[in-house]
Amino acid sequence: MNITKKGWQKNAAIVMVLLALVGYFILFFQRGTCLYGGFKRKISNEKGFEYHYKYLGSKVDIVVDNTTNQDREISVKYILDGKYENEYKVMGDDLKKVNLGEEVKVFSNYKLLFSGVVHEYGNKPIAVNSQTGGEKLPLFYPMDMSSYGSNVDVRLVITTALGYDVTFRGSFIFLFIGLVLIGLGYLWYRYPSTNFRGTMIPIYVKNPEPTEAYFKAQKISSIIVCVIGIVLMILALFL
Repeated sequence: MNITKKGWQKNAAIVMVLLALVGYFILFFQRGTCLYGGFKRKISNEKGFEYHYKYLGSKVDIVVDNTTNQDREISVKYILDGKYENEYKVMGDDLKKVNLGEEVKVFSNYKLLFSGVVHEYGNKPIAVNSQTGGEKLPLFYPMDMSSYGSNVDVRLVITTALGYDVTFRGSFIFLFIGLVLIGLGYLWYRYPSTNFRGTMIPIYVKNPEPTEAYFKAQKISSIIVCVIGIVLMILALFL
């Protein structure tokens, strides 16, 4: 079998184009980068751009406290996977008193934690952006990465170009490795090699008269490599 350098270059180019298209697809729909299992989001402001981190699996309790003069103060307490908690007290925008039905924005270090509408349910937690109260809501909110450890859920939130949120579980490194294995397996299947060249050690072996069994075994091996790549890509979505 004649193995030409031109054939290798052509198929390698095809694989690289496919990988580039997949990478572009991920960047186009993700609009951010995966960071320790969280989602790093780029937001434009009057100074340029700033980055926020959205972590999953968080709970936020919001309570309306009635003071002696009937003014209402918002008390916000949030917990990260039961391992970290903090509390903020604000009075609506610019620390003003808030009323029922009014939209309130909660900031931390000039960063917006979340916004919601005030509903009073005694001393019970109230709902944010919901008509029902007395419940804990799983919320995504930005937070400075340096303020706590990286014990977060492994899920990654991806905001598509159409504005929808899609949640993937697992690691993108599995997806990348799977794509590489599928590409290499395709090359080995399409153009089985008669040579073996060591990259880490100076070894070069040439089989001058390869048999059909040799090529058949190599094709079977390439199929196995492709299957492993597909399995890794599937695991990237469910782990």
